Amino acid sequence: MNSARFARIEALFHAALERPAAERESFLQASEPDPDIRAEASRLLARTVGRDTTLLGAIAAAAALPQSSPQTIGPYRVLRELGVGGELHR
Repeated sequence: MNSARFARIEALFHAALERPAAERESFLQASEPDPDIRAEASRLLARTVGRDTTLLGAIAAAAALPQSSPQTIGPYRVLRELGVGGELHR
């Protein structure tokens, strides 16, 4: 597989992955004329089924754990929290 072909497959895969699962196949059909490229992207998408929910579940569980801030980091003393990470939007 040459690099240009791989780049097309990769771009199509990532673009399809951003869409809801129910819309991905029609997106592939509308976006790529080459059936071999569509097939490769579709195979990659099939490998992601169920994995995103597992990851989101793990993230949610980790976020629910009580967080304790360290009092010191190396030779430095923590005075206050400056900020907190953002929210996961879907």
